[in-house]
Amino acid sequence: MPLDEQFLEELPNSFRDAGQRHLILRQLCKRFGEVGPGLHARIKALEGRRLAEFGLNVLEFTSLDDAARWGDANASQTRGG
Repeated sequence: MPLDEQFLEELPNSFRDAGQRHLILRQLCKRFGEVGPGLHARIKALEGRRLAEFGLNVLEFTSLDDAARWGDANASQTRGG
C-alpha cells in the first residue's frame, strides 16, 4: 500500500470527513458562489460513504439547487461510512 494511502487509512474518520467537507465546500463556492446555510448544514451532517458519494456527485451538479436536491434525496441516509 502506498504511503499516502496508508496515512489516510490511519487518519481518524472525523479528520478525514472534515477535510472532505472543507474541499467540497470550497469546490461548490468556486463553481457556484456562496453556499447557503441550509446546504452548508446538510453537507456538515454527511459522514463517511455518503460524504464521499456527495463529493463525487459535485462533479455533476450544474447548480447549488442540484446539490440541495441530492442532499434532500439522501437525507435519510446521512449517517454511515
